[in-house]
Parts: sequence; C-alpha cells; structure tokens
Amino acid sequence: MNATQNFFLTPHSGVEQPEAIKTDYQMKDEMFIIDMQVPLVGYAMRWWSVDCTPIHLLDPRSHHLYLSNLQTLFGVESAILGHGYLSMAATSQTMRG
Repeated sequence: MNATQNFFLTPHSGVEQPEAIKTDYQMKDEMFIIDMQVPLVGYAMRWWSVDCTPIHLLDPRSHHLYLSNLQTLFGVESAILGHGYLSMAATSQTMRG
C-alpha cells in the first residue's frame, strides 16, 4: 500500500484572475488540498501544469496553480516530472541566491 500525502495548491501569484481559479477548483481558504498517493504526485503536477518552482518562476498563463508546500516533494521519485521542480539541494541554493 502506498503512503498518501496532502498537497496544497494555490492560484499562481502571477495569474490575472485568481478568483476564477479559486472558483474552478472550489478552493476554501485560498487553497485546494489534494490527498494523493505519493508515487503519483509528479504525474499529477505535470498533468495539471502546477508550478513546482520555489518562488513561482513559471509563466502563470500556462501554470495557473502553484504548489505551496513544495517540501512535500523532497524525496519523491516522481517529483522530477513536476514543472520546474528542483531537488532539495538545488532549491536551497536557489533560495540563498
């Protein structure tokens, strides 16, 4: 049996109409929470075009959602499939500048 994890999706910070995104995903408290089997997460992030960068770097016109609890991807094999995902070491380096 595969473990599950909560993943928090929010409207991308650069999206022009965040209210439309919130309505489309029936978000409560500015967030859409998905409880998903961990091995499937990378595939889902790619399918939904979720921005998996540490600081919302991808184009909001094609990435309407942002993964707000990015740390949940660390150690997940399929995470590499997420748009813009970097390993924990690369993320730390990016955040330090």
